Amino acid sequence: MNCCRTMVVLTILLASSAAMLGDKAGSGPRRVDVVAGRWEFVPSEITVKKGEQVTLIMHTRDVAHSLVVKRLNISAEIPKQSTAEISFKADAVGSFEGRCGHFCGAGHESMRFVIRVAE
Repeated sequence: MNCCRTMVVLTILLASSAAMLGDKAGSGPRRVDVVAGRWEFVPSEITVKKGEQVTLIMHTRDVAHSLVVKRLNISAEIPKQSTAEISFKADAVGSFEGRCGHFCGAGHESMRFVIRVAE
């Protein structure tokens, strides 16, 4: 496995772990790392509690992407090989699908992200 591929795999594993664990400090919003890359979000799904303050730390590993979850009023542009943060508080229980809102190539339509909100 070459060096760059190892870094991508490590980044994905770290992002997945952070999404599962969230921010354990308890002093602020739960922080969740999400990596956007052609043509997926990693993790592709998170679960939060109703009323919980959440900050998504959005990273790209290639071109510019965005995350749009209309029903939760989430819209974040993520510049090429950069990071963006967006905070939200879900006030309704359910499953909310988001997509990449920035055309990023032939597989763009398959970039989905789900936020599940539980009681």
